[in-house]
Amino acid sequence: MTLKERLAARYAEDLRETDVWRCSCGAANVMTRCGSCGRRMPAEVAFADLPPAYEVPAGVPPAGAAPQPWTSWTPHEPPKPPTRMTRTALIAVGLGAVTQAVVWMLNRTHSLEPTVSIRFSLLVTLGFYGVVALLVAARSSGSEHRPVWSSGHPAVGALVGAGVGTGVALAVLALLSAVSGHLATDAFATIVVSEGTVGRIIVMGVIVVVCAPLIEEWLFRGLVAESLRDHGRSRALLVSAALFSLWHLRLAAFRYYFLLGLLLGALYLKRGLIASMSAHAAFNGTALVAAVVLAHAAPHTFAASGVSLQAPGAWQRVESKTGGLDLALRGPSGSEFVVIKGDLPGPTPTADQLAAAVRARGLPLPGVTPDVATASVVSLPTGRAVKVDAEVKGHKAVILGVPKEGHIWTVVVATAGSPRAARDAGQLLDSIQLD
Repeated sequence: MTLKERLAARYAEDLRETDVWRCSCGAANVMTRCGSCGRRMPAEVAFADLPPAYEVPAGVPPAGAAPQPWTSWTPHEPPKPPTRMTRTALIAVGLGAVTQAVVWMLNRTHSLEPTVSIRFSLLVTLGFYGVVALLVAARSSGSEHRPVWSSGHPAVGALVGAGVGTGVALAVLALLSAVSGHLATDAFATIVVSEGTVGRIIVMGVIVVVCAPLIEEWLFRGLVAESLRDHGRSRALLVSAALFSLWHLRLAAFRYYFLLGLLLGALYLKRGLIASMSAHAAFNGTALVAAVVLAHAAPHTFAASGVSLQAPGAWQRVESKTGGLDLALRGPSGSEFVVIKGDLPGPTPTADQLAAAVRARGLPLPGVTPDVATASVVSLPTGRAVKVDAEVKGHKAVILGVPKEGHIWTVVVATAGSPRAARDAGQLLDSIQLD
């Protein structure tokens, strides 16, 4: 026997005496950790006791026979695609849909004020994530598909994920702000920051920076994408991204969340769960910081058609859908500040005369229910005005009529039940100037 043949025989003998296993990424290994992707060996598989799903090719002798050079084996047929993890994700999506439906019905039937609605929504969201976490833990405990926490050094994966998440979040914020004409971010985060206390903002931060990245990445990437990895990266990415988009229950933004899911899935397959979680946390955290900046930004001035005022940072100008509004602002929780200029055919009444006319004849305004008995004269920096208490969509509102030479300015402040908007109304009225 030549030296080459003796070396080949010795190599085959060593392999035969060593536990050999094939990783789900396709690599054959003799160590307890895959040399290609870093996964640990799921079970000890001796060469003499190969699982039934595999066969020894021709030319490789059975255990105990004369040694020959090692030849890898091939599977009889590709494994069937797993469905358990996909069903688990669909169950979680269904739980989310039921939870959102219950919250919506309670808000609609009980007309909850924004502060109460925020407190209730935060508590329900925390409870929902707790239930989903128990579901995911139960499903993953008996699964043969274990998530890959890190491919490579964990710190490198975390830094890469955080950088990608922050960069994508800034790009999305820039796009949304360019479309809307002002700084724009997640609507719910903006409401919580505008209306909530420091404690509620902290709870919101825990939800979006801790709970959402941990549980959602564990479910959609660590379970769904990992269970489909053996059937191709494309399949794992597409299915996990589609389920991730359904999870958010916003059909109008399905493509947005789908693309985000593809990005997080690619990070997971490349760097592991630590990278995708870090990216998710950085993305949500950046949006939350933008909401804080938006809610507490410096006041800015709006001017149009003979009216100007200084509004807090949370108020933004909106375009009137029906026309006829000289200036329209939207503030916290959907509150509104509207200014309308009406021309007079005859002589201009005084504020006292206007108040008497309102009490006698009423004040017809579409969508506004005024209490004309409360009509009174008040002094504003822009002049004397008639103030009338009212309701808009079941919430407190204020109507002001300011007579000027040849016309009357009508100002409507609809708070939408927002304490923040009620406080801002005084600043808005004190700064308004009417020609």
